[in-house]
Formats: sequence, structure tokens, C-alpha cells
Amino acid sequence: MKLYLITGLSDSLKIVFPHTISANKLEDSNKSNTNVNLHSQWVAGFSTGESNFFIAVQKSKTKSGLSVSLRFLIAQHSRDVSLLENFINFFGGGRVISYKNRPLSEFILAKSHLIIYKIIPFFDKYPILGSKYLNYLYFKSAGYIINNKEHLKGNGEGLAQILQLKKRITSQSSNKVIKKHSVEIGTEKNDRKR
Repeated sequence: MKLYLITGLSDSLKIVFPHTISANKLEDSNKSNTNVNLHSQWVAGFSTGESNFFIAVQKSKTKSGLSVSLRFLIAQHSRDVSLLENFINFFGGGRVISYKNRPLSEFILAKSHLIIYKIIPFFDKYPILGSKYLNYLYFKSAGYIINNKEHLKGNGEGLAQILQLKKRITSQSSNKVIKKHSVEIGTEKNDRKR
């Protein structure tokens, strides 16, 4: 069937599958799909399956020796780069990168103010579904800690909280975390205090 999707269906199969489009024609139509108005509910659903909420921790020359940042990512096959470019308009920023050695492109949004004022309000209004929702809550909590510069305080408490949140996202694949989770750090009440 894959071959037929690339080369097109025979006349007899076109009768049985009249709405099938060959992959080549689909790629050509995708090239003209830039600046499509994305619907919020669709973006939320698509993000549930295809996005990643990432807390980056890197060595730095700060007192703690670490710097932290947040990234919201959506990765797709490079043939869907025009779809990814639509997320730049939708969220008001970010960038799309494509890789030379593999057929992958990524929409990446890493600016703190866009995460705080675009990404978090969007996913509060149009929630992620499933276990990825916990990752979003951890990401959101880290966002508020970073926004309020709590991670830079000399006592190291804010940085320790971010490292714990990163660890929870990393270990999210384990069901133990989901079963034991009490949304302590990520609750609305705690987040509003920040």
C-alpha cells in the first residue's frame, strides 16, 4: 500500500479508494500550506501527541555552576516543515530548524516571556490530555520559578525545585510517578503566589 501512496493508485483501486492522494501530490500541497490559521483546539490536540515540554539544565559560570531554561518543542518529518512554520505565527515566536543528516524538523520556542505569556496561558485554556499533562504542570511550575528569578537566590532552593521538576519530567515514563503524583508544586494556588 505504501508504494501506491507514493506512485498513485491503479484505476481499479481509485474506484475503491476515491479520496486517496499520492504522497508526492500531498507533499506539493503541503508546500503551499504556510500561513494557515490553526485552530486552538487542534493545536492542543496535536500538541498532546507531538510536543515536548523540556527543562534544560546546562553548566555555566554562575555561582551555582548551572543555568536553566525552558523549551517547548514540536518535531515532525521534514516534509511537514510548513506546518511547523505555522506555529511561529500561532504562538507569536519561536523558530523552525531542519537537520541535514536526518529527515526531521522542529519548532522550538525558548524565549521565557513567550513561554510565560503565550504557552502557559494557552495550555491552561486548552489543556494537554493524558500523562503529558503532568509534564506540562512541571514545566509551568519551572516557568514561574524562572520568571520570578527564584532559581537565582543564594539559598539554592529555587534551583533545587527546578532540578526536581526536570527529574520528574525525565522519569515521567515510569507509572510510579503518575500514581504517586500530588500536584503540589504545580497547583494553581502555588503558581499564583509566584
